[in-house]
Amino acid sequence: SGILAGSQNNVSGKCSSLAGGALNSVQGALSFIGSGNLNTASGINSFIGGGASNIASGTYSTLSGGRSNNASSGDSFIGGGRNNTANNSYATVSGGYGNLSCDAFTFVGGGQYNGAKAAYAAVAGGYTTTASGTYSFVGSGSVNTASGNCSTIAGGKSNCASGVASAIAGGFTNTASGACSFVGGGSSNTSSSYWTTVSGGRLISATNSYATVSGGYGNTASGACSFIGAGYYNTASGGFSVTGGGQGNTASAANATVSGGRSNTASGTRSTIGGGYTNTASGYGTVTSGGSGNNSGGTYSTVGGGANNDAVASYSTVSGGYNNCATATGYMATVGGGCVNNASGNNSGTFSGRYNNATATLSIIAGGNQNTASGGCSVVVGGEFNTASGGWSFIGSGYNNSASNSYAVVGGGWRNQALAYASTVSGGYCNRSGGLVASVGGGVCNIICSS
Repeated sequence: SGILAGSQNNVSGKCSSLAGGALNSVQGALSFIGSGNLNTASGINSFIGGGASNIASGTYSTLSGGRSNNASSGDSFIGGGRNNTANNSYATVSGGYGNLSCDAFTFVGGGQYNGAKAAYAAVAGGYTTTASGTYSFVGSGSVNTASGNCSTIAGGKSNCASGVASAIAGGFTNTASGACSFVGGGSSNTSSSYWTTVSGGRLISATNSYATVSGGYGNTASGACSFIGAGYYNTASGGFSVTGGGQGNTASAANATVSGGRSNTASGTRSTIGGGYTNTASGYGTVTSGGSGNNSGGTYSTVGGGANNDAVASYSTVSGGYNNCATATGYMATVGGGCVNNASGNNSGTFSGRYNNATATLSIIAGGNQNTASGGCSVVVGGEFNTASGGWSFIGSGYNNSASNSYAVVGGGWRNQALAYASTVSGGYCNRSGGLVASVGGGVCNIICSS
């Protein structure tokens, strides 16, 4: 043992040495202090390079410099800084202030009041950050906590990665609590189930397995494998459901999709809403493309657009318009557009106009106002207040005409009636064809009686 220089130094360990400084003490065998003051090397093979009030009490512990640092366990290391502690096997603190490396093979690079508190945990820097899960890591930032095993926080503030293999890239008050969950950034976001992802935004939640939210504000993906792209207060709660964006949209059934718009709800399995406002797709495989207040409620029904339209029959279609309806009894019924039109017969169709009703199977109204096709396979092309009530009956146009028997035809005119089987009134005013296969070409108040 030996002392090369300095003042009031003490060497009591076997084969130990002290190069200089003042009031230093080498108590462990095979130990060394280079310089500084009030340093103590009490562990076997311990080393202190310099500084002040440092303690190397662990076997093979090393303390390069700094002030009031303590390397108290075997093979622990402190590079410098102040008030740092490395108190477990192979624990390391490179520098900084008030840092703690307190489990085996832990590491703190620098910063202030950081702690690596589980085996193989590491903190690169920052302020008041903690890596308390085994193999956890915090890169920088402040008040971040990586408490899950193999969890990671790259930076930011007040973030918490508590799930196994969870990760937070940055941001503020974000939480990744699910196994393998991820938060990219933003503020007050939560990724709480396994393999969930929140890329950014604010007040975002991904709460079921494999759920993803790319961004936005107040969005929640609570269905398994659900997705929200962006927007404001959107919800994807069905399994494999998707909400692309917009505001206040909900995809609540399995495989349901709302692409955008506002206050839309896709509640039917495999239903789709393209956009618009307050639209609903409530049946299986239904589609509401856009518009406002529309509903596709029948299985595989479709509403193209418009406002307050309703396709409630299976395979029914309302292309557009206002307040049109393909009702529950109208299997594969179609309303093309117009206003307050109704197709309630199977395979019936009302294509334009207003207040028209196609109520029988395969009945058709092309347009006009307040026309009715109530006979099977009946057709009204246009006009106003016309009624085709016979099977395979036909009215071309006009006003208040009636074809009331099978194969009866009214071409047009006003208040004409085709009353008998295969009877015809081509036009005119107040004509009546009541005979079997009888025909009135036109004129006024002509009558063929039944034969």
